[in-house]
Parts: sequence; structure tokens; C-alpha cells
Amino acid sequence: NPLWVNVAKSFTYGGGASIASVQTSNQYIYTTVVFKWKTEFAGVVYENSQNSQEYNTLLVKLDTMGQVVESHLFNNIVFYLFHVDNSSNYYCSAPLFTPISINSQTFSSNGGTDVLIFKLNNQLQLQWEQQIGGTNDEDLSKFVTDTQNNIYITGNFKSPTLSLGSTQLSNTYSGSNNFYL
Repeated sequence: NPLWVNVAKSFTYGGGASIASVQTSNQYIYTTVVFKWKTEFAGVVYENSQNSQEYNTLLVKLDTMGQVVESHLFNNIVFYLFHVDNSSNYYCSAPLFTPISINSQTFSSNGGTDVLIFKLNNQLQLQWEQQIGGTNDEDLSKFVTDTQNNIYITGNFKSPTLSLGSTQLSNTYSGSNNFYL
């Protein structure tokens, strides 16, 4: 039997995208709710303040009894995967097919859909970002962090070439999915 349940009611497209937990003396559970126009979570209504048809992410921190401790709304961005470290820093990924802004920095696709991986500190300020993308579609299937908060990623790319840091990958069957790790 569940200990508790919270439901997100979206007035247009919406759904849960990801969940994470932090093992500290006060364990917290973090979840995201993705929606277009308006959603309700734990009795509070959240709306896209920019009246855009783009997707939005509601990031919610819950205690072990399911009570909302804090929530943050990010307009025009979707967090697909995220991790929270013991200092409450957020490691996030987002698909990048239309321009998105984090704090006052704007990111755009190189062509098709790219992947944006970024870190927000516990005050939600952008600390760093890494964009993955070529001329075609790329995606991120999974990422994990180790105890030193190094990030390990896996996904697919269709572009003829893909740069991951100083490593250049070649797609021998351009236009087909190739796997990276």
C-alpha cells in the first residue's frame, strides 16, 4: 500500500517526467511535472506566465510524508532527467528544439533536437551547461552521477558527427541512430 499519493492535474497536456531522492538526515523526494498551460499540484495551481504554447516544468520538493516543501516553475523548458546532490544542487537535462532560457542565458539548437545538460545551485542559479547536438536529432536516454557528482550519459545521435567535449564521434550510417555512452 502507498504511504501517500499526490496527483498533478493538468488542464492541457501534462504528466510527471522524472523523480529523484536525496539521502540526508531529512530525506526529500523531488519530482517534475511537465505541462503546457496550467497544472494543479497538491491543491496549488501553476500557470505559464508567458502565455506560450511551449512546455513548462514544475520542480517540486516533498518531504517523506508527501507534503510540498518548495516548488519552482520553469517556463518554456522541459526537465526530462535530473539528479539532486546532498547540497541540493540540481543536475538537469532538457531537449533543445526551440530556444530556451535559464536565468538570462539563452540556448538554441544546432539543428534538429539537441540535448542540454546543466547544473543549478541550490538557489537555482546556472552553474554550468553542456550542449550535445549536431545537425540532426540527438537525445539523452539516461544520466547518472557518482559520489563526486561526475555525470555519465547515454543516448542516441543521428548527426554525421557529434562532439562530446574533446571527443569526436562519427555516425557511419548518417541519419540512423547511433548509440553513445
